[in-house]
Amino acid sequence: MTQLLEPGVSCTTIEAVTHTRVLVDGQAYYAPFREAARKAQRYICLTGWQFDTRANLAPDEEGGPHEFLEFLNTLCKQNEELEVFITAWNYSVVYAIEREWFQNVRFALGAHERIHFRFLNHPEPGAAHHEKIVVVDGVVAFTGGLDVCDERWDTREHRLDDPRRKSASGAAYGPFHDVQVMLAGEVVTAMEEFFWQSWLQAGGELSDRPSPTKRRDALLASTSESSTWSVDDLGAPNEYGLPLRTRRVAISRTRIEDDARFEIEELLLRAIDHAERRIYVENQYSTSKAFVKALIERMRNEQRPKLEVIFVLPEGGHSKKEELVLGNRQRLMLWLVQELAKAHGHELRVLKSCGTDEQGQRIATFIHSKVAIVDDRFLTIGSANLMNRSMRIDHEINVSFDVELCQSEQERDELAEDIRGLRTSLLAEHVGLND
Repeated sequence: MTQLLEPGVSCTTIEAVTHTRVLVDGQAYYAPFREAARKAQRYICLTGWQFDTRANLAPDEEGGPHEFLEFLNTLCKQNEELEVFITAWNYSVVYAIEREWFQNVRFALGAHERIHFRFLNHPEPGAAHHEKIVVVDGVVAFTGGLDVCDERWDTREHRLDDPRRKSASGAAYGPFHDVQVMLAGEVVTAMEEFFWQSWLQAGGELSDRPSPTKRRDALLASTSESSTWSVDDLGAPNEYGLPLRTRRVAISRTRIEDDARFEIEELLLRAIDHAERRIYVENQYSTSKAFVKALIERMRNEQRPKLEVIFVLPEGGHSKKEELVLGNRQRLMLWLVQELAKAHGHELRVLKSCGTDEQGQRIATFIHSKVAIVDDRFLTIGSANLMNRSMRIDHEINVSFDVELCQSEQERDELAEDIRGLRTSLLAEHVGLND
């Protein structure tokens, strides 16, 4: 059996990590992001599919400012050395109705002079820059499925009647589920390099990058007594999200430029091949031909153990466009793997996360997360959907944790326990249990 994580094939690099927390849902992500941004001394870098200037980062808190652009403006006014760099996909007209209009104009007219915004074009017509990366002072990085944009904030309770879940225009929106990761250690340097790649592609210059200073050197040495701040200043270990006890993390990407990378697709195919007992998937889509084919081949192999396969998916697309383009294809592929699972003795469940309103009608939580867990020994979280474009043309990034990267039996056991804890916590959330 091939090695699961292989640099240059199924991952870009394997980096050291000193601190990892899985942040489930928008409340758990936006809170430490705000804390890290408030502590920033030198720079904040953000790249993503979209950013909304009026996105509310803390509808659960009094005071403010909590709107994204106003929040950044306030930070820059309070700290004369702080610079903010943002790149966002220069979207196709097909997505115009889902985006904040004239975003570049809003930043140009409303942003502080030290907030630098650039649209990022994708070299393939119609393809998207979909990866999400945030780096603060080289100390902490965030990545996963969540952009800082409208209609993303929610709590793990996903209450149907939560009055705090309002769009920038004041309209109520439904329950929304996603997963993000917070990282510290050498991996942050790699994440930062990926951001500056996007900055150059957006027409920026290397000279825009904040120059190394003694202060920045101190920030990078986050365990040093001379550090201005560290990830430990962002709250108690369990205050935000679920910790993973591990010292190494792999980064996989989808890129078509130069040395084209299809590492996320290869990573997922190898993960399926490695599966001995269980595959747990949360994703917005399940239309990747390569993924479905690999799952079919694994289920047809009568020499391998029987699998328990769990898909947690949204109820239809997030828009009429998505449902039109992908709905029937997704239903066909799910029907196919369900029939094959029955024929070969595997257990396969396709689940949706629902609450019930006062009239007894079920209301589904929209699943936007991109999570896969295999045998409670491997975990990947990122921006990549299980669809052909995410595997082959869009810019995507995933981070992965594997017990095989651990250096001792104790570390393996701890990481496996934490991955299992995450899986059961996610299932408990969808079922509606507090514990």
